[in-house]
Amino acid sequence: MVIGGYCFYTESYLIKDYEKFIEAVNFQNFGYKSFNSYAEALLFGITDKEEYDNFSHSGFLEINNINSYYKFKEFQKGGFIKKTEYLEAQKLSISSKIEYEQYLNSGFTHHTEFHKAKKQGFLNKEDYRRAIALKFDNHDDYLEFLKSGCKNREDFEFFKEKLPNLLKNKEKTIKLSIKDAKNAFDSGNFEEFIRFYFLSIEKLTEVFHLKIFRKDLKTENGKIIDDLIEDIVKKIEIPLVDINEFKYWRRIRNNIIHQNLKIDKDRADKGKEFFDELYRKMSKSYIKYDD
Repeated sequence: MVIGGYCFYTESYLIKDYEKFIEAVNFQNFGYKSFNSYAEALLFGITDKEEYDNFSHSGFLEINNINSYYKFKEFQKGGFIKKTEYLEAQKLSISSKIEYEQYLNSGFTHHTEFHKAKKQGFLNKEDYRRAIALKFDNHDDYLEFLKSGCKNREDFEFFKEKLPNLLKNKEKTIKLSIKDAKNAFDSGNFEEFIRFYFLSIEKLTEVFHLKIFRKDLKTENGKIIDDLIEDIVKKIEIPLVDINEFKYWRRIRNNIIHQNLKIDKDRADKGKEFFDELYRKMSKSYIKYDD
């Protein structure tokens, strides 16, 4: 039977039984303005009038192409508004409007590189290219690198893999040295007091320097403790110590070790006053750099 230019067969997928045919004749009951519109909806298996209207106005409807409705459903699922965007996204192997906009804003000029970068967590060409140059293959590691404040991959590997244990060991040495220095002072062994307290200051300085610059001290080209303190003071812009007075006490410590210099109570008291103040200032300042 032919109605409105459409053929209907009772055994076909268009109208499977006579009741459906009767429903088709009464198309107005379903909100359609013409029988042809209702027939088109049935042709594509659409039962919702609003769905049919969206489909017919989308530009996807092709009567002789059942796949045109599948494309429309993909268009809807992907959140696209314009058919042209959907078709362009399909060429780029992109299935959603969000991803399509990510591609447009990413700076990539070829979709294969974009997909490869996105798989690794990158949505920006500049970040991706820099990460690859630094031999990072995922965004999480690259982001951790940026947050670390490190300037290169070598420093970052030191920061991530070696620094935690190095800090832990140095902080342990600081606590032991402070304890030994106190015991030495209380027992009147002032030479050992100066040696242990200076050792604790050295380790505290190294810890402070590591926390700020995140670089292996072995790469600092033979810098001595005085240089490390000057680096720290310059960075934090806080006058922690009179560097000339510090050098004086470093010479005293060296003379104790190499020349068996003896220290009386008066000099020990002055040393204790100097080291106590320096230790207090450094401890208070370096807490700000704890992770």
